[in-house]
Amino acid sequence: MDYGRQKNQATRYLRQLGLQADSRYYSQTMSLGIGASYNLHHGKEQLWQVSPYADVNITRYIQDGYSETGAGASYDQIADKLTNTYSTGEFGIKVARKLPKAHYAFNVGYKRVLSGSNPEMTVAYTLTPTDKIKISGSEQDREYLVVGLNIQGKLSKNVTIDGQITDEIGKKSDNLTASLMVRKVW
Repeated sequence: MDYGRQKNQATRYLRQLGLQADSRYYSQTMSLGIGASYNLHHGKEQLWQVSPYADVNITRYIQDGYSETGAGASYDQIADKLTNTYSTGEFGIKVARKLPKAHYAFNVGYKRVLSGSNPEMTVAYTLTPTDKIKISGSEQDREYLVVGLNIQGKLSKNVTIDGQITDEIGKKSDNLTASLMVRKVW
């Protein structure tokens, strides 16, 4: 479970006109996920541990409405409040190996976007605020091949390191994420 509140500052450039429109607004994100896996080799002395897994994640995004400034009344936009619920389901297999001072795992899976992949936003121009226009986000892939690598190790008695890289490969997009965490326990 996660919750975050963001303070956003955005600039939209109108290059052909040499103008820019600025906006400031708040947004919040609430996420909930549940997952399960089962180690097929639990309690057995196996070099490799194999675990099928499945999970579901739901994220609710709420963006406050905002007004742009800086490009003039004909070009500044007013946006309504945006609410979007994005949900995914994923299943796959993880293969892990434990070493004396480290652990690493590979996973491969299938991820499906269940809802919220193409949110719509309602905007108008400040000169004509009642003439509202619906803007859609870019069409994102709804299905992904997920490939990941996770490495955890002990650097010393009180220091551990954890690195992870995941790639979600779709027909039109490729979402690569990486993280590195160093933890010291006193």
